[in-house]
Amino acid sequence: MQIPLSSCVALLDTLVTEGVLSYDFKVREYFPTKRVKQLGSWLDAADFLSFSALSAARRAGGLLGCNWAIAKVIGSQVTWDASAGGPEAALGARLPLCASSAGLAILSLRTDDQVAYAIHEHNRQSSSDHVEQHRIAQNVRRVAEQGFALGLSGRHLSSHAVAIGLRSPDGSDELALCLFMSEMRFVRSREHILRTVRGCLATAFGESVMLDGTLPMVA
Repeated sequence: MQIPLSSCVALLDTLVTEGVLSYDFKVREYFPTKRVKQLGSWLDAADFLSFSALSAARRAGGLLGCNWAIAKVIGSQVTWDASAGGPEAALGARLPLCASSAGLAILSLRTDDQVAYAIHEHNRQSSSDHVEQHRIAQNVRRVAEQGFALGLSGRHLSSHAVAIGLRSPDGSDELALCLFMSEMRFVRSREHILRTVRGCLATAFGESVMLDGTLPMVA
């Protein structure tokens, strides 16, 4: 570690005091204790999904040279929870679950009944922006078949969002990984983009990734 021995001993002594390591005086060696397991106890399935999606988004954005963002569900809306800092996704900004590419990507993971309920809740809570259940359900089915949603990126109409829905292994959390690029660039490089995203998701999620349609979905 290229640090002075005295500093290393001080760090080890601190870990012993905290109960993370134990020291055997007879053999003069340190051993991990069961408390080591508690260090990662806060990483539940949803956290694993978030960190893995973040890793995949960063890698894909870097390889494709585009901005990215991750959206999560809050009630009948989605909000940008992380982003590359581009103009397309301001952190905390909210979009309708039933009328955004990120929302449709997430809805594509749900059953028909769950989609119908989400549309009902959207219309119940929105006094002006009602959506047609048949049209949204049709859009969701199309997204489920192709594995991604393609839509305009909010107010930045020159940029399009390619959104992929992801679900945690235990089904407790849902996210949308979004990449932002021009529609022309997406059409011309579609296969390369999808292949790159598939590879990044597979690297981030490992064996938990299943091929479902065009892109991987997390089981």
